[in-house]
Amino acid sequence: MISVLVACHNGASTIGRTLEALSQLQEPRGGWRLIAVDNGSTDTTASILAQYRARLPLTCLFEPTLGKNHALNRGLQHLEGDLAVFTDDDVIPDPDWLVRIKACADAHPEYDVIGGAILPVWPRQPPEWILESVPLGQVFGASNPSQTAGEISPHLVWGANMTVRMRVFRDGFQFDTRFGPNGTTRYVTGSETQFALRVAEAGYRFWFCPAIRVGHIIREEQFELRSILQRAFRSGRLQVRLEKHAALRSGAMLFGVPMKMWGGCARRSLDVLLTAVTAGWPSQVRARFALAEACGRFVESHRMLTDVPQEGCDGLNLSQTNADPRFPQYEHP
Repeated sequence: MISVLVACHNGASTIGRTLEALSQLQEPRGGWRLIAVDNGSTDTTASILAQYRARLPLTCLFEPTLGKNHALNRGLQHLEGDLAVFTDDDVIPDPDWLVRIKACADAHPEYDVIGGAILPVWPRQPPEWILESVPLGQVFGASNPSQTAGEISPHLVWGANMTVRMRVFRDGFQFDTRFGPNGTTRYVTGSETQFALRVAEAGYRFWFCPAIRVGHIIREEQFELRSILQRAFRSGRLQVRLEKHAALRSGAMLFGVPMKMWGGCARRSLDVLLTAVTAGWPSQVRARFALAEACGRFVESHRMLTDVPQEGCDGLNLSQTNADPRFPQYEHP
């Protein structure tokens, strides 16, 4: 038995396409079920889910506390079988998605988390400046198209296409509710990344299978520069959120912020000014993206060093994890 878990919040514009694709899936050996957790939606998400009750092995739950990870943790209580498969309400899986997940899990029983390919489903051909200057993985959640099958860094297994063996959850792991979308524009992204890093630190192993494929629906508004820079800002916040407090406090400080953060923002600001008068639009976007990321690191550093740490905070040194030469980071295609 495979349990597929999806958290939904105001996904009416895309969830119909997701459910339709799920209804066309080939049946995996041992069967499967879908658990959809409505996370306080105020649009027609609930009614769209209801339309598919007769066409899918569907269990609908409701989680009123806003936050994707609150919804996922509610769904964890209803999982069955040996494999938990996570996806989103804006994803279109290939028809053989679950069949390939089952085959991969059976072929590699020593691995605990399995990631698959995530391909962008564009609303139209992306502008050239996006393809030239924007890290597609970081902004649009697209996996590296050249990634081959094999052991992989936990950074590169993402929640739109992630399979976790139930033994991980039986060992007490859940999702950290301080990460992920929460109904506001000020959330810290990377909920699955933070989960994967904690699991990896506990000794669990990660595998990637490019044949396990889903498409990620990209909305037109995600092409806007403002949306792209918001993603960069959240990415910067995540990088700091995953560091240990001791690492943040190392070195000189100014007004409660490490000097290295001041220097990073200053350098990136200068780059923006220089590219504005000397370079073309793609270079200007790259400079603005780097500045937005630096600003995210600055803001989160100040918040973490001046606020009382929240209970249950699991600090992780992202820079140390990145240092493994076997697993290069994917930023640009």
